[in-house]
Amino acid sequence: MDREAPLQAINARELRQVLSTFVTGVTVVTTVDREGRRHGVTANSFTSVSLEPPLVLWSQALKAFSHPAFRDAGRFAVNILADDQIALSNRFARAGEDKFGGTAVREGLGGVPLIEGCAAYVECRHHVAHEAGDHMIFVGHVERMARTGRRPLAFGGGRYLIAQPHDFGRLSAEEAGANRKRLQ
Repeated sequence: MDREAPLQAINARELRQVLSTFVTGVTVVTTVDREGRRHGVTANSFTSVSLEPPLVLWSQALKAFSHPAFRDAGRFAVNILADDQIALSNRFARAGEDKFGGTAVREGLGGVPLIEGCAAYVECRHHVAHEAGDHMIFVGHVERMARTGRRPLAFGGGRYLIAQPHDFGRLSAEEAGANRKRLQ
């Protein structure tokens, strides 16, 4: 008889450390509430779900101040930050300040703010949301998108990173060595 070992309790801090080894992009997700107020939050829990239909997802803590606005909104935009937008990431990660003050934005679909200077934009109509533990998973149907050609900001191991191309697998040993030296 095949018996599984009893599961050990998962320590939240250790889980966070393990998950931090997965490098992600950095986004600011934005929306407008029913009164027309803008809301935005830094999120690295963004990923594609489906190409047909075009669906993406992100998740937000249920206790986040802006959660009711995102929960009730019909639209949201994912602003994929560029590598020089660390200050914006930090600003939108904090609660309690005017996050949009001094931030250049333009109006996207449904009046949802798009932050100027990002690497890319994904504008979505709310598709479905699922409560999962202490977070809400928002799935959006992509209605419009754009790339700017700017290099994206990355995050991993508890710090910001710069994404660089990795072509070592296709290069000769000599070329790979030259690239390694150049990147050091």
